[in-house]
Amino acid sequence: MSSSYITFELLHLPQLQSIPAPLWRPLHAVLASHTYGTRGLIHLAPDPSASNPNELIPVTAKYISRETVIVFPHDWVFRTWEDAERELTESQPLREMVATLLHRVDPTIPPTPSIQHILTHLPRITSQTHPPGRGTYMYVSFDTCSPSFIPTCPTTTFTTREFWDVTGGRGYTVMYVKGEKGLKAGVGVTTEGGGDGVS
Repeated sequence: MSSSYITFELLHLPQLQSIPAPLWRPLHAVLASHTYGTRGLIHLAPDPSASNPNELIPVTAKYISRETVIVFPHDWVFRTWEDAERELTESQPLREMVATLLHRVDPTIPPTPSIQHILTHLPRITSQTHPPGRGTYMYVSFDTCSPSFIPTCPTTTFTTREFWDVTGGRGYTVMYVKGEKGLKAGVGVTTEGGGDGVS
């Protein structure tokens, strides 16, 4: 057992207890190697039940085992909507990234990088979390297959957990297969939370 993993477990044990123990080492490996996002395991594909052929849904791209952990960084973090407005005002690249993300998540939203347009639709792609000792903050993940954009369903295929990396000082959303079996390719991805944004 490596010293880095032992330290990771000791620092994060209260949080890790909400995640199945066999996934603790894979989670440590992902965080240590910075291999975030779906890593080709999930992609967007046309929704066969939708009337609009351009409507996309997340599906598994290949077999995903029960031991697989998918980690999404909280890329843009802010405490209040006023903070978000200030940061959008100060950064044109951020405005462009958020506008593009909004359009990719919902093609009916024009990719207009104006501040008021973005603020109107920003709750659609924003989630909220309460990491230990950090208070409440809101965040956006720039991966279009992150749990913020995955449909919710009573019969879920994935479980999600919020995780605060004490060492790196950063928040993440951890996603892993729910149930006793892995998922074959072509399975629709759903979670027990996320997808509705922050009201």
